[in-house]
Amino acid sequence: MTEAPPYPQKRTCPYEPPPGYREIGERGPVLKVTLFDGREAWMVTGYQESREILTHPNLSSQRTHPGFPIVAPRFRSQIARNLALIAMDPPVPRSA
Repeated sequence: MTEAPPYPQKRTCPYEPPPGYREIGERGPVLKVTLFDGREAWMVTGYQESREILTHPNLSSQRTHPGFPIVAPRFRSQIARNLALIAMDPPVPRSA
């Protein structure tokens, strides 16, 4: 079994992704990565897989969810976890 590479990785140039991301993308469209705190998360690099997962109704973008993968210590704060619109799921219909 291959070790889950670290995510995020340090940039060597502010205008380009870290070099290690090319290798991650070559491993396949979906793989596990290791976050800064040792937890593992799934990283999706394939175009078709990304389109499918971003529209799947069973997945959430709510950063306040206890299992949400926080990728850096600075995103642990409540303010960072409650960013408007970016981290909101569609409204849940109310029953009458």
